[in-house]
Parts: sequence; C-alpha cells; structure tokens
Amino acid sequence: MTYNDILQLLRNRLGNRTDLDTNIQLELGIAQEHMENNWADPIMPWFMERRASITATGKAAVPTDFMREVDDCLPIFRLSSQAGYTELQKVFPEDLTKAKLAGRSDPPNIYALVGQEIELYPEPDGEYVLEFLYYGSEEKLSNATQGNGWSNHAPELLVAAAGKRLATYIHDAALAGVFDQDMVIAQQHLAEASKERKYANIDMRTKIA
Repeated sequence: MTYNDILQLLRNRLGNRTDLDTNIQLELGIAQEHMENNWADPIMPWFMERRASITATGKAAVPTDFMREVDDCLPIFRLSSQAGYTELQKVFPEDLTKAKLAGRSDPPNIYALVGQEIELYPEPDGEYVLEFLYYGSEEKLSNATQGNGWSNHAPELLVAAAGKRLATYIHDAALAGVFDQDMVIAQQHLAEASKERKYANIDMRTKIA
C-alpha cells in the first residue's frame, strides 16, 4: 500500500477527518521507528532482513540502515586475495581489547560490534570481504505513490500503531483502545508469519551446526 492509501485509511478510521494530515505523517514515522526499535521477538519482521557484503580494510562500517544482527547467523570473512571463508565468533568489545593485549598473529576469528563499526581481531592483513545477515530499518513513508515494507506487508499494524497515537492526541480514549486491540492482533500475526517464513522447508535433522 502507498502512503496515500495509508493516509486515507487513517482519515477514515479517525472519523473522516482531513485536518490531521501533517500529524498523520509524523505519527506514522514515530510509530514505525518505535516498532523497529522495540520489537520484542528475536526474529524481527521478515521484510527487514538484509544481506550485507562489505569490502574493507581495518574496521568495517555497518550499513546505514543497520539495526541489529540476525540471530544464529555469524559473519563470514575472507581476504580479498583468497577464496575460502572463515566464520567469526562474536565477543564483547572488552573481550576484544583483552585479546589485543594478549597479542596474536593468526587470521581473524573474532569480532565485536563497536558503535557503528565492526572490528575484527586479529586485524586482517590487507583488504577483506565481510558478509553477514542483519535487520535493517525501512524508509519512512513520504512519497504519495510509494510504500515501504510496513505499508506493503503489515499495513494493519502500521495503521493501528499510528492510529493509537493519533487517537490519544485527539483525546479519544475509546478509539485508542480499539487501535490498541488491533495492534496486538496484527503484531502477533506478523511475528508468527516471520517465524513461519524463517523455518519453512527447513529439515532440522540436516541443519548445519
């Protein structure tokens, strides 16, 4: 669904009001950001999953839309001059510091996420390629004729989350309660769909350890 579709839905559900369009756009952005930053399930909405392939030297900057890594999927690393990949184990930044103090010269096998950078240790000797899965934020709705992951794949959740905020703004407690109920149901459906999509057709007996 496009931004215009979502806008019209919210107008209708707020009582055919057209005087809240500016607020609607702002609240849609805030509602989306809140859901992305506070999603309770470890498996985030499926449409937020991304694959990164970064070529770097030294520290590697995470993608601009990076939110967090996908669970159970460790990054893999290789030097640009080589073909084989090595899996990296994640450690806390303080453990990375301890490893540096101990001093090692073998190929990188651990990493830490420090701010907006991924730091490997031992530091790669030259240019390298780093690949990993992550959850990335969606672009906010702004273009009238375009949508995003939330409006295309979870429109009821986005409408309910923004609608609850707007109903509170216009002091309509009953309507806010309706939106809240809709939001709980839609969020549960999306969480279930994301899990089903992740595990569909996977035979756990042959899962690679």
